[in-house]
Amino acid sequence: MYHQFVNEKNEGGKIKLFVTKKQFELHLKILKWLNYETITFEDLEKIGLQNRFYKKYIILTVDDGYKDNYTILYPMLKKYNMKAVIFLVSGLDYNRWTVESDNEKRFDLMSDEEVMELQNSGHIEFGGHTLTHVSFFDVDDERAREEIVKDKEITEKRLGKKLKVFAYPYGHKRKEVVEMVKECGYSFAVSTDTGSGIFTKDLFDIRRTAIDKTSLINFLRRISPRYLQYKARKYKDKF
Repeated sequence: MYHQFVNEKNEGGKIKLFVTKKQFELHLKILKWLNYETITFEDLEKIGLQNRFYKKYIILTVDDGYKDNYTILYPMLKKYNMKAVIFLVSGLDYNRWTVESDNEKRFDLMSDEEVMELQNSGHIEFGGHTLTHVSFFDVDDERAREEIVKDKEITEKRLGKKLKVFAYPYGHKRKEVVEMVKECGYSFAVSTDTGSGIFTKDLFDIRRTAIDKTSLINFLRRISPRYLQYKARKYKDKF
């Protein structure tokens, strides 16, 4: 799970959910070297859940839809012929949620033209991520439904195609929200909890591994099955 990409570290925000262009390119090289094949959720649906272990598949996900997804992520994916899934915040044109809550630097989100170029490239699948990046712990059911439904309508109209996957902002979810996501017509939903993705258990609570400006050793550790299984056990033990 990625968020932002920067050319140099001093360009990133204080929340530090970024990797540099150099780091990201190294990640892609490692995935190639380890014979991983990047796929999207659309690809996964075609492959079939029962066939997902036939190859070393991996899904790269990117939250929020920052402009650097167009200027840094996209060229790298083209260079290495890889894919990613980007979750768009449809009702804003910058990161208002962190600017207002954390006094973060302003970062622009992608324009309609940039989104469409990525959409037509074959390297990107888009997913829903609400209108305004709300926490579902802070809003009532009516507001939550509006954020989910209108976001999907806007993004599908923008792209001219149906969305298959949704990402819960901050990973915050409750049972009512999960039901809303299902009713809205999504096939998958991802959280921010780390661990192996038990697809056959719950397609609306798929776990992800956060990748920030970590060391090379930590990156290798985080994509290893043993690490994901360990984190999944720790997550389970919390409940």
